[in-house]
Amino acid sequence: MSNYKGKYFEIDFKESFKGTKYEKGIMRLYDSTSGFSGITTPCDFLVYSFPNLFMFELKAVQDKRLDFAKIRPNQIEGLTKWSENKGVIAGVLVNFYTYAYIYFIPIDVINEFKAHGKKSINMDMCEKYC
Repeated sequence: MSNYKGKYFEIDFKESFKGTKYEKGIMRLYDSTSGFSGITTPCDFLVYSFPNLFMFELKAVQDKRLDFAKIRPNQIEGLTKWSENKGVIAGVLVNFYTYAYIYFIPIDVINEFKAHGKKSINMDMCEKYC
């Protein structure tokens, strides 16, 4: 995320775990959007809560929709691959900050929409499918 709203969303997300039983189960992955030295990550955060591992890519958007183009191909690939493992729940946590709504979009929902030619998901669709 290169925009400041996105960075604050990431900071707020991590801070929200402080003082909870999940505080020791959250990890921020190193993010090199340039792919420097071949480093690519499938998501921003890993959160472990027995028996599940949650993989979250965080996106903050001003509009009422998230363009799938804002999710890097390696992230879709990685989240999809990891979600095939038992106990792994992977997807995108999107903050529609202008409207004060945050939705978790499972990666399988994104893949299904993309398979049907959709290029984005809006808040109404999130309410219905996520």
